[in-house]
Amino acid sequence: MKKIVIVILLLITSNSFSQGNINFKTNDIYKISFNDSNKTVQTFEDVKVNSIDQNSITLQSENKDPVTGYYSYEIRSIPLEQLSSFGVRTAVPFGTRLIRGAIVGFGIGFLLGVIPENKFSFASHGEKATFSERLQTGVVFGLILAVPGILIGAVTGIGAKEFEDHSLSKFENKIKYEVIKNLIKKSTL
Repeated sequence: MKKIVIVILLLITSNSFSQGNINFKTNDIYKISFNDSNKTVQTFEDVKVNSIDQNSITLQSENKDPVTGYYSYEIRSIPLEQLSSFGVRTAVPFGTRLIRGAIVGFGIGFLLGVIPENKFSFASHGEKATFSERLQTGVVFGLILAVPGILIGAVTGIGAKEFEDHSLSKFENKIKYEVIKNLIKKSTL
């Protein structure tokens, strides 16, 4: 019985500390460029890395069918000798910055416009504004303050690189494996 337990522990330990196949649970923040069989460069952006070993890297990409709107998942294994570059998303995309700026600006303007004691409401009478008038004021203030929010998002997005690319075409598989493994571990912290 002791021998069986020792053998099982040795197997588990050897799999845990082996440098063979490493499985990751990553987000879709990676960009991979590789040479296919026709020697043309293929590039995949926003892919997940499922696993990597000394010979290949396994990716998962999500594709949306434009006609049906359904998503399909494609899993692809790429030999490391065909890999030319590996990139990690470093910044929020430019469009997302604009949308977030607009949402924050609209939210602040809406809250300022809905405040009950607002002196700028669109009340047609001299008394306190009704709820619908405060709502109108909130929407107008929100739309007005969304413009500066978009501008702030645009200014902060200028010059931001979306991906940090690392050229790996000159290296052998062992170095590619170590570089990719370290980049994935650094980006998932």
